[in-house]
Amino acid sequence: MSGVTLEALGLSLKNQTVVVADLADVGQRLLNHRIEVILGREIFDAARLQIDIDGRRIGVVSRSQQPPGVQLDLVTEHGVETAAVRVENSAARATLDLGNGSHVLISKSFATRLKLLTDGRPVTPQRGGGLGGAASRQVVTLRVLDVAGRRFHNVKAAIDPQPSASEVNIGVSVLRHFRITTDYLNHLVWLDRRD
Repeated sequence: MSGVTLEALGLSLKNQTVVVADLADVGQRLLNHRIEVILGREIFDAARLQIDIDGRRIGVVSRSQQPPGVQLDLVTEHGVETAAVRVENSAARATLDLGNGSHVLISKSFATRLKLLTDGRPVTPQRGGGLGGAASRQVVTLRVLDVAGRRFHNVKAAIDPQPSASEVNIGVSVLRHFRITTDYLNHLVWLDRRD
């Protein structure tokens, strides 16, 4: 459906194209409650946003002020913005995915390069999945994950077999440790450590 106006966070996004979908399964499976709307890239492109997951706040902020935290340049890959991270001392590009409420995801090809499935660490099957439906994934433990100057130890990571997967997909489990400021228009994000 096209020509729709979306209003959120004091923004009015006109002439948007939306998809009507049954979100009952996703809401029940992932959040245990009903989901009415999923806002995506359009809201991030429209304004600079400040997001505090644990503080349960999101809002529009001015582009004229320097946000707190470590500034990371974003690069568009496969239609999503990625930032530089390190996984077990190997450089990688990571999607910062606020829609990922479970484990960090590692692409199958990146996991193969790092030998994550063959170096002797435990690999366990686990159910997961999002909008695409439930799926079974292999889960490993990353010894080290470095994001914006903060080091995380013993991080659970599920292997994403999709060929279009980013090398790394970092979701809420890691991002909740930062106050996040996004500026997709200028391909920037700032991560401000909560501790």
